[in-house]
Amino acid sequence: MLKKHDYSFKEKIIKGLVLSVCIVMLIITMTACSQGENINPSESNGGDTVKDSPDMDRQEPEIVDIVDRQDPVDEPDINWQQLESDYNPPDIGGLLKAITESNTAIDGSINITYAIKREFNQMDEDYRFFFMPNVAWYDFESVGRAISYLFFTWTGEFGTFPEKIPQYSAEARLQKIFAAPDNKHLQIEHKLYPKSVLYEDGFYSPWPESYNADVMIYDLVELKVLQEENYTYYTATANEYGFDVNGYYEPGVNEEFLFAKSEALGLESEATLGKLLETGDIAGASKSGTYIIEFRVEDNNTTPMIVSVNRFY
Repeated sequence: MLKKHDYSFKEKIIKGLVLSVCIVMLIITMTACSQGENINPSESNGGDTVKDSPDMDRQEPEIVDIVDRQDPVDEPDINWQQLESDYNPPDIGGLLKAITESNTAIDGSINITYAIKREFNQMDEDYRFFFMPNVAWYDFESVGRAISYLFFTWTGEFGTFPEKIPQYSAEARLQKIFAAPDNKHLQIEHKLYPKSVLYEDGFYSPWPESYNADVMIYDLVELKVLQEENYTYYTATANEYGFDVNGYYEPGVNEEFLFAKSEALGLESEATLGKLLETGDIAGASKSGTYIIEFRVEDNNTTPMIVSVNRFY
């Protein structure tokens, strides 16, 4: 009886040990599974399944360049202030004086006098509206045309062109002529612009083709003014008339019109065009387009900045 009792006691001890080991193993297994769940980012954050890869632990975080298009993107080695100081746009003091000597309605409409028309055409001789790009707040319809425009005003003498223009000098001049929101000009892309300008080694040169050398007359039909803080904005609407006074081509409708008026007035072509602008008879010629040009001046400054240009045919 004693031997049988001893055997049962030993058997219970063995069974107890086995059960204890099983419990310990079960606890270890559950703990490991719990830790595995906590380090899985796709499950803990509700994300997509992340697949392991041999190089996963060595991958560098992806760096994405974000460019704020509202801010200028200047190259660190470009002295923009120096480049801009090399050029002073023509002032329009004569036009501003003529405007102050005229009457302005409550809605900002300015009574257009011959003096205003004459000075507006002087502004065209300095800025060459015909070659200006369509633009609104430095957002050019064609960057190539914007750069091409510079060749017609670079030397200050129409028909005389520089052989080439340094790219950043061109950009600095655009920034002096055309206004940008908060005076922050986005950097333009420097490259070849077919049908506008050639580009090589950081220099622009004119596109090899002929250009319009007609004398342009702009007949103002509306001029409005608006004051905002320290800026005065002017919006001019003008009809454009072109005349080949140099006889480069066979006389067209406008050349025949001008010749007849010159004969009747007994004046040379230039004087006749001035008289036709003064009397309003210029409207008898064939109009080539209508421009709406907005420009502004700051405080008592007489140098304008072009805000927008729209040409309609």
